[in-house]
Amino acid sequence: MASSLGGIGSAFSNRSCAIYLTGMFVSLNGSFVFTVALGWLTWELTNSAGLVGTIVFAETMPNAILAPFAGAIIDRGNPLLYQRLSQGAQGLVMAALSVITMTGQVTIELLILFAFLQGIFNAFAVPAHFAMMPKLVERKDISAIMALQSACAQSARFLGPAIAGGFLVTLGAGAAFAFNAVTFFIYVLALAFVRIDHTPAGRGKRRSLLADTAEGFAYSWNQPSIRLLMIIAVCVALLLRPVIDLMPAFVGDVLAQGPATLAWFLSATGGAALVASLWLARRNNAIGLSRYMLAGFLVSGVAIILFALQSSLAVGVGLMFVFGIANSTVNVSNQILLQVGLEDHIRARVMGIYSLTFRAVPAVGALVVGSIGTIVSLPIPIITAAVAGLVVWFWVLRAVTRHDLEVPPSRGQLENP
Repeated sequence: MASSLGGIGSAFSNRSCAIYLTGMFVSLNGSFVFTVALGWLTWELTNSAGLVGTIVFAETMPNAILAPFAGAIIDRGNPLLYQRLSQGAQGLVMAALSVITMTGQVTIELLILFAFLQGIFNAFAVPAHFAMMPKLVERKDISAIMALQSACAQSARFLGPAIAGGFLVTLGAGAAFAFNAVTFFIYVLALAFVRIDHTPAGRGKRRSLLADTAEGFAYSWNQPSIRLLMIIAVCVALLLRPVIDLMPAFVGDVLAQGPATLAWFLSATGGAALVASLWLARRNNAIGLSRYMLAGFLVSGVAIILFALQSSLAVGVGLMFVFGIANSTVNVSNQILLQVGLEDHIRARVMGIYSLTFRAVPAVGALVVGSIGTIVSLPIPIITAAVAGLVVWFWVLRAVTRHDLEVPPSRGQLENP
């Protein structure tokens, strides 16, 4: 049975891997509930697309500053320990925010503060997560577990907004934040049963934290294939991702709809991305991923342009489904190619830098696009950013042909099962 499932069966045959992915899936659902509820509550309090972008920026700014240093710290020690601590801290922050919201004391200033606190702890959680991934499975299954963790994230992207929509139309944002707190604590409980080899992978004499952090940046830039993968990830996150973060403003301002429509769009994106992630996990190899990554990049940009030009719920859901498949293919392929080419002693530092493309870089895009959207109609900056993304795609198309992104077997390329 496991062999018929390819990489999926192989990864889940490992007890710690199965427990970790299950706990992560629960927590990710809560995180997406938080993201949707935070964006919608910000819109209700302010009616400002600019402040929706600002709240996203407040959550991700600490990540942009701290993640590279956090990666250097994690490379020195036990990523599992840092993951337990960071998830528990985020649970406490969410519990406090839920109480403040349910008692009617919440303000936009407090929302910004709590988003900022979440960003601080998440700066450690993300590089710890990526440092743990290869330690949970054999090297031949790295491609599978990377795609599976993306499948968990995309499942949560599908379910989380639907759950958030239910909370927002019934119990309110405070209950949504409480739900997120519970999911963090469930994740911490799951982590108590996970075991990994946490022997530090550092080399030679211990150096300063700043020197170790600088080495992560130097390594990322000096390795041509890693540098190109980083550039692709940044461009996709900066130019194509803001449409997701600004969806509350797009639904409320442009379409004049409510949280149910928001949930439809975001769930369509997540459901489609789940399909793409599971396919990549079942496939369990890195061969051909650069082609899929390029195709996904192109289709993502086109789908965003068409979405911003339409006003139909059905058409919008369909376009978000297409965007979800394409964007997930770009991101998962990019992550797999990066992970199979990294060395353990520097993995957390590089992934700490790479993690900026998950929230920090999109936050900059959301802030810029959202701010422009307060001056002109929001679809205009969304379309402009997507067109810029397509221009970058033409450059990437040429650059990829000059680099072998699909790592050769000597550096860990995965073979067909």
